[in-house]
Amino acid sequence: MLIQFRFRNFRSYRGESLLDMRAVDGSSRRFHSIDSGFEKILPVVAIYGPNASGKSNFIEALKFMIDNVLNGVYLNEAEHCAFALDVESRNAPSEFEVFFSLDEENGSKVYNYGFVMGASGILEEWLNFRTSSEGSFDSIFYREMNAIDDDHLLGINTSDINERLNSSVLLLSLYDELELDILRAVYEWFAGNTVLTEIPVPVPYESDDNTLKYLKACGLHIEGMIAEDEIRLLHKVNGSDEPVAMPLEMESSGTKKLISLYGYLSYAIRHGSLLMIDDLDVHLHPMVVCLIVNAFMNLEMNPHHAQLIFTAHDSWQLAADSLRRDEIWFIDRNDDYESQLYALSEFRSSGSFINGKNGNLQNDYMLGKFGAIPDITSLDMLE
Repeated sequence: MLIQFRFRNFRSYRGESLLDMRAVDGSSRRFHSIDSGFEKILPVVAIYGPNASGKSNFIEALKFMIDNVLNGVYLNEAEHCAFALDVESRNAPSEFEVFFSLDEENGSKVYNYGFVMGASGILEEWLNFRTSSEGSFDSIFYREMNAIDDDHLLGINTSDINERLNSSVLLLSLYDELELDILRAVYEWFAGNTVLTEIPVPVPYESDDNTLKYLKACGLHIEGMIAEDEIRLLHKVNGSDEPVAMPLEMESSGTKKLISLYGYLSYAIRHGSLLMIDDLDVHLHPMVVCLIVNAFMNLEMNPHHAQLIFTAHDSWQLAADSLRRDEIWFIDRNDDYESQLYALSEFRSSGSFINGKNGNLQNDYMLGKFGAIPDITSLDMLE
């Protein structure tokens, strides 16, 4: 499970930004947290903020890290994506780091992996682990430029590794080529996670009874689904026992999105992986979003401890009082137009939290008590 994601100097983020999935509010909804990696970890985090605040850039930050591990390092200046609104930051390196837990044959481990990169390539890379809650992290390897320290646990000669390193490749990406089995679990953790910056168009796939049950559970009144050369949904016809097959282009945007999401949701739940979705609420009714969120919170439905991180604009989830305070995060811009990420749990002593309860978070949010709302004026220019 993801425990923390930290990054610096990426797109609209100049300083350090940290998403912490550790439960900090134990006073309510304790069933929302999962014991993993010697911590109580949250299965869901919702992120709110105005347009152009940096929500999509936050999702892109983790996607960028995963893509560099799986597909190679992007070296050109456009792909470096440092914060461009500050002269020093524009040419400064970017940093990405994760802490996550894995249950392995010999027990649970917490891994810490990260790298620093600039326009010229990889500057630093490291991997550490620990096997107890109180123990310190042990280094598996530390790399500076194109060389690793001799004091590593990789099991092969340092010179053999350094010969393969260059500024455009992460050592973690070479685990299979160099037969570094100690890195396999870490690489596969990255490979198993999914980041959706946009929802792809549904494509034909082998559907089963669960696909139809899922669509009906989300409120679609359909009789069946055909997913051969093209996806078609079967609708009941009044006065006939034969349903009619409607092509997907005649269905609503929400229906298309639900069909596209099924595979990603099912994979995450079945494999216990991380799923990040930008604008989850777009085209979906708030009750459907709540249904999806609850699937990750329900430990009977989510026995492998999958996690869902999503951004949204619709504040209905706040009014529904279905999320813990530490499961709600905000992103806003400061006076220097930097994106800043912060948790609702930081507002414990104000507004709705005076009595230790969530209260009407939606009203408080829309009134601006937590920031992260648009600075709107009038549209009189349309007259």
